[in-house]
Amino acid sequence: IEDRVLYPMLIASENREAAVAARVFEREMGNLGDQFERFLQRWGRSAEIAAAIPQFRYECDMMFAALRDRIARENRELYPLADRENAEVLQLQKILDRL
Repeated sequence: IEDRVLYPMLIASENREAAVAARVFEREMGNLGDQFERFLQRWGRSAEIAAAIPQFRYECDMMFAALRDRIARENRELYPLADRENAEVLQLQKILDRL
């Protein structure tokens, strides 16, 4: 949802902080998506997992850590910007509705 709705909305925003943050998150998400695709290609079959369980565990831990970090950063940095942006739009809509 973020890449189809939230990032484009914030990038188009007049709020420079929100636009820059959304561009950074969008670019990073592409990198994380690429990493996940490589992970799936490498470990997509049970035979590969069975042949290298310790390595699979390690790479799972690394992938999940990257996802946890990403989610935490979105919650801490991106969503508050989106909430503020949305609040500003709603205030403007209310003002325009009264005119």
